[in-house]
Amino acid sequence: MTAAPRLKQATRKAIGLAGGIEGAAATVEKSTSQVGRWNALAESDLPTLGDALMLDEIAVAHGRVPAILAKYASELGHVCIRLPEALPGADAVTAAMIDCSAEFGDVATALRDATANGKIDAGEAETIVQQIDELFASAARMRALLVKPAAVRSA
Repeated sequence: MTAAPRLKQATRKAIGLAGGIEGAAATVEKSTSQVGRWNALAESDLPTLGDALMLDEIAVAHGRVPAILAKYASELGHVCIRLPEALPGADAVTAAMIDCSAEFGDVATALRDATANGKIDAGEAETIVQQIDELFASAARMRALLVKPAAVRSA
């Protein structure tokens, strides 16, 4: 199966967050019929990378995961992670470690719940993968705090 149907679903999420077809059309300065084709499951049209970026910027502005970028990353076996903006001190690194540990616990809980009956179904696997992605994001944020030279010097 190609990635197109999964990218279509991500595009539909981005369009929804941008205010539906009309809001998304205004955002990317395209016609509503063009955006409607991006949104229609029966159509193969997808936004250009530039248009996808503009749609995903809406998600970022709302503190949400940019759906199209996250799906592109997922299709290539990666995760999309928002990195911290501030240059932190030791307290931020400690807080990040606590957050990372909590996320690891969430993975363990999801796995324990899923394997209680001796098997993992597709829905349970999806939940576990989502928890793993959150763990990866948390670890990447902690890493970002440590690789910034100013952050390391202030710690």
